[in-house]
Amino acid sequence: MDNTMEKNKILVLGRAEVDKASFVNLITGSSAESTSSEESSQIKWHISTRYFNAAVEFWTDSTEELSPPDAEFMSKWLAVPSQYDDQDNDDSGSDGDKPASSIPVDSAMATLQEHLSEVVDAIVFVFDPFAPASFLDILPWARMAKVYEPEVLLCVAWNAGREVQVDSEKKDMWFEWCVSNGWEWVDLTDNDPETDYTADRVREALINNQWSTMVMKQSQEEIEEPEKKDDVSDTSDIARPDGAREQAEWDEFDKVAPTIDHARVNDIHRSLLAETGTSAGEALDFGTLANGSNGQSDEFSAIVSRIRAMRIEISQMTDQNEARKRAAEMAMVLARLGK
Repeated sequence: MDNTMEKNKILVLGRAEVDKASFVNLITGSSAESTSSEESSQIKWHISTRYFNAAVEFWTDSTEELSPPDAEFMSKWLAVPSQYDDQDNDDSGSDGDKPASSIPVDSAMATLQEHLSEVVDAIVFVFDPFAPASFLDILPWARMAKVYEPEVLLCVAWNAGREVQVDSEKKDMWFEWCVSNGWEWVDLTDNDPETDYTADRVREALINNQWSTMVMKQSQEEIEEPEKKDDVSDTSDIARPDGAREQAEWDEFDKVAPTIDHARVNDIHRSLLAETGTSAGEALDFGTLANGSNGQSDEFSAIVSRIRAMRIEISQMTDQNEARKRAAEMAMVLARLGK
């Protein structure tokens, strides 16, 4: 399969009863190209925004019911959500400072997660809130999230076609656990128009990630005058994409574009390049940085930390218009880094 070793995989996990292929189609808006077995599938998705393209893959697989001891462990974690450190350190302290290594998984799962961490940069855990015990299945993937820190962590409550309300106390408990452990909670069973719980929110979170396959689109002006590539370009010459959903997203970018602070985009871009000693005319090779010498790895970690902090800041904004503007600016910066 193309790009097998690229870190551009989206792991979609849920019980066998959860129709994960339909969920992926809900997010992508189309029947994407897939290869399937009885329990798992690989689904290619081509992300195309006004500013960049990125080839990614959904890897879907089914979770299994936990053993009684592990189910009890996860139930206790739900009761006290803030118990574990991020990353796999061995420094245990207070009850809120336990190492991620103490989260129980067997050796086969630990080995699998180690390999997956090399190519997976997003985990989407999908569960049926009308089968509340299935939420406990998140346990091993919560461990992977803390040890390997993929950029996107989404916990999605979803059951197509069900109208019955779920116990609000359970929802509050799941929400609190997610917030305490770095997962974004998206309740697709919530029909409240005041909330942002929609399939488009899942799609937006995935599109806004810094994928290793991200390629910046060039306008005709940039092609003709490459010496100006250090400036934020006018992308009005880029062809509109096909598909109603993609065109709607394009139009959203059009609404935001006039308000973008181009100077801020340039400043952020230059400051990130400066951390690696890369000039404005060069593209960053993230694979080399991540797997190179200690110095290069430190530079990569610094960039990732900066990007993560920017994403957190955007996610916490109460002004949705300002958040969209900042997200568009960030997308432009990320795309330009990999030119």
